[in-house]
Amino acid sequence: MQFARKSLLGATAAFSLVAIAACGIASAATNASVLATVNGQPITGSQWKQSMEAISLLSGQPISKVTLSSKKRQVKELMQWSAVEQWAISHHLITLPKAQSMAKGAITAIEKQAGSQATLVKQLTSYHLTLAEFTSFMVDQEKLEAVYTYTTKSLKPPTVAAEKAFYKANGSYFAVPATDQVRAILVKSDTQAKTLESDITSGSATRTLPSPSNHRRLRQRRLFTRPTAHISPCRRRIKFGPSC
Repeated sequence: MQFARKSLLGATAAFSLVAIAACGIASAATNASVLATVNGQPITGSQWKQSMEAISLLSGQPISKVTLSSKKRQVKELMQWSAVEQWAISHHLITLPKAQSMAKGAITAIEKQAGSQATLVKQLTSYHLTLAEFTSFMVDQEKLEAVYTYTTKSLKPPTVAAEKAFYKANGSYFAVPATDQVRAILVKSDTQAKTLESDITSGSATRTLPSPSNHRRLRQRRLFTRPTAHISPCRRRIKFGPSC
């Protein structure tokens, strides 16, 4: 969650990442339960889950296993975000209608890249998000963006030389892990095939998979190509096809 402001909203322009592994947060808390309160404004389990799913979608990185310590850290960061968002509104850095309008524009740009609103909605569904929930998340990001713009307005932009030096010293920060686009996986039995298919569908197939019969390494991923698994009739083979 260390990329609110520019780097997260900038993902709308670089929205070409896709996590091959299925994602999703298991029900670690009751959605309606209040995890924290910031100036009288609650942060619920549902809001926490939605934020994690939205970040996973925008960053292209699958959600790692949720532990008690990681959840505490994430909720603490959500509290910080909430405090900043409230400050942005109370100090008139941005109005709610303005944030909503800007978020709508950002989502429209994402829809165009996706091909249609229906395609975006389908992708959001795979991340357990509705369009309304994703829109709410983006509205909050616009509030954070307003604070970022306000606090950095007096800073001089870095020189090209400084940017090159930073990139050279922090190359791993910009690197995107390589992924495999799986076409088919050969297994020894129908039972193993069905188990693996279930794991992939539920999002728990994070362990090492059997060697694929055909795959290619991708450095650049395309959005909206998350595979959908199905078993070929009379064959012990799991095939994959585009989900949209």
